[in-house]
Amino acid sequence: MTQRAITLRFVVPEMLAVAFGIMISIGYTLALTVGGFLLAHFPFPVVFIAPAGALLIMALIDHFVVRDTPGQAGYADFDTGDASSGDDTPVDLAYVFGKVFSNPVMLTFAAAEFCTGFVRQGLLLYYTEFLGEVHGVKLGSTLFSLASTGVTVGGIVGGLLCGWMSDRLFQSRRAPVAFIFYLGQALSVLWLGLTHNRLLASGLIGFSCIWIFGVHGMLSGTASADFGGKKAAATATGMLDGVQYLASGFTGFGLGWILKTWGWGVWTASIIPFSLMGAIVISRLWNARPMRHA
Repeated sequence: MTQRAITLRFVVPEMLAVAFGIMISIGYTLALTVGGFLLAHFPFPVVFIAPAGALLIMALIDHFVVRDTPGQAGYADFDTGDASSGDDTPVDLAYVFGKVFSNPVMLTFAAAEFCTGFVRQGLLLYYTEFLGEVHGVKLGSTLFSLASTGVTVGGIVGGLLCGWMSDRLFQSRRAPVAFIFYLGQALSVLWLGLTHNRLLASGLIGFSCIWIFGVHGMLSGTASADFGGKKAAATATGMLDGVQYLASGFTGFGLGWILKTWGWGVWTASIIPFSLMGAIVISRLWNARPMRHA
């Protein structure tokens, strides 16, 4: 393998994680800022129509601009070393199911992403009420702005840090850095639940997002491409991201019922076990790498 190929093998997955994490973080900022502006100045349905219009525009851009391979875009093709490397098997439904839905590695990643989804939405769905009712941090205040901005900044930093650590410190292995980030989630959320300092609590929202968004971008954006391969990457990404959102749904009625019954004192204690379970699950893939074909 040439030096250029080796460099691309490291850089491409790292940039996937970075781009995915930044994309998600900026999306939350748009929802809070642009969505708030639309609600303040236009009828309620506009807050749904505007994102739909943005998706339509992106669909047109994707159709006319995005290409399947670097060669189709005018660049030299290269081997990224994923699970499809050297595989000439025709892609059909059986191939996709074998690569994604019956692959023990992908199913393990899915279990880990379920834990990520519960932690991510469990924090983001309730931190506004938590800061207001427990710490007296009101909407529109400086401390609330610190917390909401921290979601975006923390997500971007998490994506950069997680991608860099995986490719530079662990030779493109995803599980070790994901394990570290799951433990980071547990510790930061625990700190958030224990502190009585309003400023610290507001800052810990963004600090927690470093570990949450970092591992989410790593698993959904990078591990899916690694182990699904370019032939099944879209399906693999969809499954991992879908499982994560499935878990997010439980935070609405499940975690909501817990908070209604026992109050804010059990909020972070209800989230932390999922971070720990994610760490345990992902540790089973500590040395996992995509299996390349001859």
